[in-house]
Amino acid sequence: MKQGSSWFLAAALLCTLLAGCSEKMPHLSATEGGVDAISPEEDTVMRCRVVAVDGENQLLLADVDGDHPDIYTLDASSVPLYRKETEGGTLLADGQLSAGAMIRVAFSGGIMETYPAQFGEVTGITFLPDEFDDRCGLYLRVLGDLWEKDEGLNHTAEYISVDLTATSLTPAERSAVAWSFARSHQAQPMELSYEQLCQEGYISGLDEEDAFPAWEDGILFTIAENDDPEGEAEPPLGQNKGKDTVSFHADKWRSALGAYGLSQCVAVQNDDGLWGEYTVNGGAWIS
Repeated sequence: MKQGSSWFLAAALLCTLLAGCSEKMPHLSATEGGVDAISPEEDTVMRCRVVAVDGENQLLLADVDGDHPDIYTLDASSVPLYRKETEGGTLLADGQLSAGAMIRVAFSGGIMETYPAQFGEVTGITFLPDEFDDRCGLYLRVLGDLWEKDEGLNHTAEYISVDLTATSLTPAERSAVAWSFARSHQAQPMELSYEQLCQEGYISGLDEEDAFPAWEDGILFTIAENDDPEGEAEPPLGQNKGKDTVSFHADKWRSALGAYGLSQCVAVQNDDGLWGEYTVNGGAWIS
């Protein structure tokens, strides 16, 4: 009886240990887009847009589901990437993510309060191929083109304000685009409109008799989408018309006599979610 009792206790102890271990093991969970990802049960999961990629896997992310414009940086070089190839979807090579990708980030350990914020311990990334959209990348290209035009306006700009409130980007995507663009030119990022800049005292010359408004140490960039497309744009050769068309105008402003803009711009999104080169149907203007 003693021998049988000892065997029973040993078996019970072994079952208890196995049960305890199973609670810490990762499990398979279905995610959007039909992608199966492995992530620990206790992880927090956040859905983010990849706005920019610096180097191979240094990601700038925008939280697309939150109520606040939260942006994050993430070194994804050593993070497991889960993916599933789908017909017509965007493929990833060697775990590399591109701007425009929608991902789910599984992490534990909370969020570090930096700006942009950082995840505690990232345990996995899931790519959602059906939600790829690089509109942020399109507008970063537009901002880059504006920067290279009439470059004298950029001189000594310590602040760059990027106003994207009249676009369809989420608040976090707008913040990420503004941060990425300003930092690429070693300037302090802001997201104020012209009216807000005036109200907060950044614009000089407003109260003078011969008013000559100017932002002495900053430059304002604005992109605004139009409700109705203006002009025609064709998709890349071999592509159907695609998912969407966007019409917008864009400009940069330093003073009442120092501004440059592009009017009646049109871009077409192709079948895999990429926005092609935009056309400027209304031409450029300068003041």
